[in-house]
Amino acid sequence: MDKYGRRIVPVPPWIPVADQDIQSPLDIASITNSVEYPALFAKKSWTQGVPEKDTQVYWRPSETIGSAFTPQAQNLRIQDLPTKKRKDRPSPLGADGKLQYPPKKSRKELEEDERKQQLVQQKKEVLVPGIIDVEYLLSGQWHRDQKAKMEKREKEKAMRRKLNLLKWEGFPDESG
Repeated sequence: MDKYGRRIVPVPPWIPVADQDIQSPLDIASITNSVEYPALFAKKSWTQGVPEKDTQVYWRPSETIGSAFTPQAQNLRIQDLPTKKRKDRPSPLGADGKLQYPPKKSRKELEEDERKQQLVQQKKEVLVPGIIDVEYLLSGQWHRDQKAKMEKREKEKAMRRKLNLLKWEGFPDESG
């Protein structure tokens, strides 16, 4: 079906005319001559022995990310990708390649230590309402945060006043 809902009737394929004569060898030669293959060697180069593919932008399939047959994927090169840093793998060898004592911790032990450190940090950051941390207060951060909260409240109040005035003047409320 086409976009208008009509049924599409396929066109029958081309069928050669049934002739008594066999195709002349000239027709076959013209067909084979019309087929073009890519040039093996570059037409203009410093040396005639330069392959044609080396004169163009050419990447081997192992250098490209996707299929080397699509032009869009050919430009995506593996060498241009940012390197992804791997996590350090625990091993008994030191930086110099020799066995070290005491041995490094296993991955399971490292993850356990990280989890314990996160729990300690979470316990430190527990906020009790009405109680302010001394370091937080002495650094002045508490006062700056309070001032920012007050400014935010003032802006919200001003916006509410403007909305109420607009409602009073007959403008529709767009917030709800």
